[in-house]
Amino acid sequence: MSKSVLIVDDEMSNVKYLSALLHEHGYTSCFACDGNEGFDRIKEKKPDLIILDILMPRLSGFGLFKILKEDDDLKKIPVIMLTAVSHVTGVDMKRKGKLKSIIGTEPDIYIEKPVEPEELIGAVKQLIGEP
Repeated sequence: MSKSVLIVDDEMSNVKYLSALLHEHGYTSCFACDGNEGFDRIKEKKPDLIILDILMPRLSGFGLFKILKEDDDLKKIPVIMLTAVSHVTGVDMKRKGKLKSIIGTEPDIYIEKPVEPEELIGAVKQLIGEP
């Protein structure tokens, strides 16, 4: 059975690109357009992995990530934070401890946009294995 990845991103072009890339490598995917919708999809689908953007309307990736890590049923789902927030804010989010100081914990993997396909697929395989 194929492994499932939930993409939570408000930019449809990113969702389409990531979905195609994941599908090309044998993973199934679904998506949500903001953190609130993402939380509902996570509870409904229980994906093997979440790819989470940070800057989104209604509920940010930071907010959703914090909610996930406080939920005993969902906190073990690995998360890749995939964002361009460092380019927008000038804050180096990859610096050790930076995300922990903001949201209280670190994602499993943090990747800056624009992402290289090999980097993302390598991260997915590292966290959930082959499809």
